Amino acid sequence: VFNAKTYSLPEEELLRNGLLNNSKINSASLLENMAEISKVEIDIFPFWRSTLPSKKESVEIKLKFD
Repeated sequence: VFNAKTYSLPEEELLRNGLLNNSKINSASLLENMAEISKVEIDIFPFWRSTLPSKKESVEIKLKFD
């Protein structure tokens, strides 16, 4: 008997493009509404900013698995 967990990964480039220059609240909502994602944490630096950066290379996406 063999058991394994399988994961459906969201397309990272599409995620990144959807988050660019978007507010933290809208970005979290977008991610939480995706079936593949169970938990969302968004950290923006510096902390007083309310929107994500507008440059792709400034947005980092980390995926964690059980």
